Amino acid sequence: MIVPEMQKDTALLFAKRIQEEIDRQHVIKKKITISGGIATFPDDGQNPSKLIGVADEHLYKAKKDGRNRVCGYD
Repeated sequence: MIVPEMQKDTALLFAKRIQEEIDRQHVIKKKITISGGIATFPDDGQNPSKLIGVADEHLYKAKKDGRNRVCGYD
């Protein structure tokens, strides 16, 4: 998800709110969870490829740390 003009702290809170809301949902008797990674311009990268790469690294950290969470810092 791309959210223009949002600072990293706010983006992390926003993503956590989405993650928590999804965590509360039950679809067809199944629990759905998500993991996410946050990257912000220009702190984490100056171009889309770098930003996606950093967000991807944070995503894998979230999964490694236990899934169903959002990471945005190293």
